Amino acid sequence: MAAMKISIKPWHARTLIAGLGLIGLFCSGYLLFTYVTGTPIACGLVHGCDIVRSSRWATSFGLPRPLFGVVFYALILVSLVIRAAGHLHANFWRTITRVAVLFGFFESSLLFAVQWIDLKAFCLWCLISAICATAIMVVDQFDADAIVRRPWEEGRKELKIYLVFWLIFFVFGSVGFLKLIGRF
Repeated sequence: MAAMKISIKPWHARTLIAGLGLIGLFCSGYLLFTYVTGTPIACGLVHGCDIVRSSRWATSFGLPRPLFGVVFYALILVSLVIRAAGHLHANFWRTITRVAVLFGFFESSLLFAVQWIDLKAFCLWCLISAICATAIMVVDQFDADAIVRRPWEEGRKELKIYLVFWLIFFVFGSVGFLKLIGRF
């Protein structure tokens, strides 16, 4: 029986990474807001968010851990835009993306293990962020290094897709965020 080989076009992979990055950014941004303001976390069915937030694992280097998630997802999204906008330094940004993806996956795996083994409680938002980071790592394998003579039309098409994603994200993300913090 022959194994089925999955193939995803590089720009489809980057589009999927952008969508996952926006979901992860929302989760990390929401958590960062709750960590900084002390606002109760809407935790859903798992009810472990406050346990995770009050644990010694909630901060690193004196900073709330969700800040690292915000930086990770923002870096991924910025690198995608820079790569789509032109070929100047595109391979450098591809390398930055690969390194960030590995760190994001490592951090998410570590925090999942901590929640499972040490805290015995799970944060819904942390889990969604970890799923996004893991999926980004998997999909990133289908992305390609920059093509130096990449047609501008292809890059412009990606930028349009990112703009549509961000507009949709802004509308739904804003409504969702306001609803989560009780201001909608």
